[in-house]
Amino acid sequence: DWRMPFWVYSICFLTVGIALLQFREPDATDHQKSPEPEPFARASTLTVFVSVSAAIFMISIAYNAISIYLPKFVSTAAFPTELDVETTGLIPTGIFLLAATGQLVAGRLIDRFGSLIIFSSSLVLKVLMTLLIGHVAGWSAIFLLFLLFFFFDMGSPSEAVLISKNAPKSRRNMIFGIRNAFSVLA
Repeated sequence: DWRMPFWVYSICFLTVGIALLQFREPDATDHQKSPEPEPFARASTLTVFVSVSAAIFMISIAYNAISIYLPKFVSTAAFPTELDVETTGLIPTGIFLLAATGQLVAGRLIDRFGSLIIFSSSLVLKVLMTLLIGHVAGWSAIFLLFLLFFFFDMGSPSEAVLISKNAPKSRRNMIFGIRNAFSVLA
């Protein structure tokens, strides 16, 4: 069944999202606390690194798999007999272009709520969209795919902020390199 990868992906992300909630940042609007709060004060740096790395790796696998499958999904599952080749190519292009605005929205939300909240929220929303996509067709499926990629793009800036805020300065560039390697390897 073509829906099985969506379910596996959803279960993986839901598990990681729930695990990341234990590292919840202090309220970003609370100015009574120290000016530079330690978002992961309760957890060791290694635990945070492994958790975020696992999430980033799974996100990369899911993003690449769904991106490659997107035109096929549009032509077979969303619109089984109605679209010509040009339209089948234009729909995924439009999804990618419009979904890129998720990075702009994420930047604003990170400033207000904190990077871990946005990162975790985007994981949960990706799971929700993925589960819903398997049960709709037509323009409803296209809209949910747009939202899925919007939430994928929201996760990217929050990943970068999580790394830059929590990685030791002496290892930050190496950790960004590892993050990018995960994206390429996936």
